[in-house]
Amino acid sequence: MESLNDSIETEIILWVFKFQQRFRLPDIALEVLIKFLHIVLTRLDKSQFKNFPASLYLAKKMLNIFQPKMQLAVCNNCHKLYNIRNIIEYKEEGKAAIANCLHKEFPNNPVPSRCNKCNNPLSILKKRKGEIIAIPRIQRGGVNTYSDIYDSKV
Repeated sequence: MESLNDSIETEIILWVFKFQQRFRLPDIALEVLIKFLHIVLTRLDKSQFKNFPASLYLAKKMLNIFQPKMQLAVCNNCHKLYNIRNIIEYKEEGKAAIANCLHKEFPNNPVPSRCNKCNNPLSILKKRKGEIIAIPRIQRGGVNTYSDIYDSKV
């Protein structure tokens, strides 16, 4: 493949991403479109389009446009969402500490005793490589909880 800027493959992939943005297509539709274009272009001229990506992953890799996934932690009590990075990096007096949920059930209530603060712990402290770090609490599904249904089986 020639340089990234003037390559015909790059122009086509950029057009496909603009098409997705303009018509609000999901990634699955974009995946199918890229596979279709790969088949059509390689049948037209295999030597020129030998480097055309065959999947959405390869197209993003070719253009170096990966989006980091946002990881969230959930309070077990009130179900408020928190960014995991904020929980891991939480410190008190320069040391890793347990982050607690800050959700208030009725924050605008004039009676302070009615403002129920959740205050549920969101992390636990573990010792790793000689230092103490905070990691998010993970709650596994209970014994009688429907967590995955596949082919009418639980």
